Amino acid sequence: MSQLIKRITGTFRFTSACLFPVLLSLGAIIAFILLILFPAFSKNASLEREIQERRNAVERQEMLAPAHALLTSQFRGVANQYVDEDHWTLPAPNTPEMAVPTLEELVDASGLNKMSITPRPSSLSIQDGLSVDMRLSGDFQRLRDLLMSLIAQPWMLNLESLEVIGGGDREEFRIRVNVRLEAEKEAT
Repeated sequence: MSQLIKRITGTFRFTSACLFPVLLSLGAIIAFILLILFPAFSKNASLEREIQERRNAVERQEMLAPAHALLTSQFRGVANQYVDEDHWTLPAPNTPEMAVPTLEELVDASGLNKMSITPRPSSLSIQDGLSVDMRLSGDFQRLRDLLMSLIAQPWMLNLESLEVIGGGDREEFRIRVNVRLEAEKEAT
């Protein structure tokens, strides 16, 4: 074995003329590893982590979906006990454009002043329904009437937030609701 090593090293002489190409080749290999392979491996690892996080989120949603459906149906049953007979149900909106007039009709019926009703189309990609922001003004009794009307609607998924601003006789209410959009039924 040692004779083999002596033969190989004996025939190969390291001179200053071959030092530059060897260093240049080593530099190219190191640059390739650092600039091409390392970023690709780190991006691949981050994508794998993101995929795993999304898989975990889907698993959690699948586990919690039956419980959510049960709680929603129980809530609707309890909420319907408190809804007055004079609250009517409106047809579910089919498109984001239909959601605003439907909510405006409920706001008008409650007697609140609407400052703005704005749908959030970006919410369609991350949840089941459409989020709609409403800025209203009025008194608490009319707000209660609106909330009771919203509870009575079967297409109402949830009340995401309710913020009360101001004081005195006229309050400003910022409400975010989540409504389910139903696909249009084709006539057969």
